[in-house]
Amino acid sequence: MGQQQLLLIVLGTIIIGIAITVGLSIFGGNSVLAERDALIQDLNIIAANARTYFVKPRNMGGGSYSFQGYRLPKGFKENGNGFFECVLQGNDLLLTARSRENPSEDIITAVLRSGGDKLDNWVFYGKFEEYGDIEDEGEE
Repeated sequence: MGQQQLLLIVLGTIIIGIAITVGLSIFGGNSVLAERDALIQDLNIIAANARTYFVKPRNMGGGSYSFQGYRLPKGFKENGNGFFECVLQGNDLLLTARSRENPSEDIITAVLRSGGDKLDNWVFYGKFEEYGDIEDEGEE
């Protein structure tokens, strides 16, 4: 009877260890996805702000259908999710988000086209690479 109890204790310990390991890996994967999604959401908010600047007339503080002169507002340069920047590339605006945890490696970039209403050309670096691209909803 003592050997059976010892065997059950060892078996229970192994099962609990495996369950903890699986739980931690699932949590780790979900936290990366949550961080990625938060940065994507922040980039979309910045894109909406830039788009407003783009269509607003110059005499009202806008770009008159140009991103020339657009700057990130102070509250958009960094937040709890990461650090953000924008660079004018021709007529388009390149937006970059850097993870707060690892800003030199975990990066997302996207382009806001002067003739478009949404971000495209998404590129993911670092730990965000393994979760693939963004697919447009409703398109097949």
